[in-house]
Amino acid sequence: MTAEEKALEAPFLKEAVEGVLYVDQLKEYAHGQVVILSASLEDKITFKVWTTTGNNWSETKSAESAPSVMVFDIPADIFTKNMQPGAGANLQYSVKRGKQDLGESPATKIRLEK
Repeated sequence: MTAEEKALEAPFLKEAVEGVLYVDQLKEYAHGQVVILSASLEDKITFKVWTTTGNNWSETKSAESAPSVMVFDIPADIFTKNMQPGAGANLQYSVKRGKQDLGESPATKIRLEK
């Protein structure tokens, strides 16, 4: 795998508009998305969310194909619980192949608004 293939794209949040998530518009879930350009079926992708209000969430899935878009259903309360003015969230994912850590993506920062 070349260095270019190892570079991971930043994740994004489907419901965010220009870096802002309007939490009052969320239903049950927000949808974190990861674009996997080069993966193996044994790869494990762990998507992580942490907020400035102290909420954390993560989920691990196996890559199903490459290239592909993987979607992670993030419970809305991760963003809404303890909501306060100026709150934010960070999204990031990592990739492992067996016991080998293939790296972490750049973090995506989202501003949370009512």
